[in-house]
Amino acid sequence: MLAYIINLGMYSHPGSVQWRFPLLFQLVFCAYILAVAPWLPDTPRWLMRHETSPDRGLQVLAKLRNKPIDDIVVRKEADAIIEAIHMEAQVEGGWGDLFRDAGISADKRFYLALGIQFMQQLSGMHTITHQPFLYILTHDPPGINLVTYYAPTIFQQSLGMSTRDALAMGTYLQVWYFCASFVTWYTIDRVGRRKLFLICATGMGVMLILEAVCVAVNTHASNIAAVVWVFLFVGFFTWGW
Repeated sequence: MLAYIINLGMYSHPGSVQWRFPLLFQLVFCAYILAVAPWLPDTPRWLMRHETSPDRGLQVLAKLRNKPIDDIVVRKEADAIIEAIHMEAQVEGGWGDLFRDAGISADKRFYLALGIQFMQQLSGMHTITHQPFLYILTHDPPGINLVTYYAPTIFQQSLGMSTRDALAMGTYLQVWYFCASFVTWYTIDRVGRRKLFLICATGMGVMLILEAVCVAVNTHASNIAAVVWVFLFVGFFTWGW
């Protein structure tokens, strides 16, 4: 969202600073990570598994929970982590065991998990674009990233917007994407992951069909509707996928 806002703000600026500043600005986050990452401790689980004593892991866990080391909540969680480590050590195998009859061979849930990740990247809007956009499709994989990254191109090439309007609409889309993501915090455990996943997958499919129809009609009213469907497509993605 911040990247789109900066790009829109620099659009009218003359000279090479128009593209140099957005690239340079990203170093702010790199510098922050380099400054603070060396001071971050390892996770309690890693420390308890790799060190002879669980003491350091217990200290980190207490800091994470903002409680004293001898607090009952901290002690119970530490005991659960240590117990899980011992159990895993008894049955631990390699990734290859998933494809062999080793007592933990892969079942439909394993392949379902893999399939969901494939479909997440294949859920893009490449079916609704016109010829000028096909060049992008031959160089980048389709998916939600395509919709968000190339949204201004979609708005400009497929819906006939000006460059500035397309950038502005892409910025609004990112703001919507950011705000809509908060809804999932409150729905994912109330509605349930499976139900939310299926509902939103259906919603994404319907939005793409409506988008294709509106782009094919190519009138002022249909172009307005097409923008609405793009926003709803992104909303369904962040709510369910």
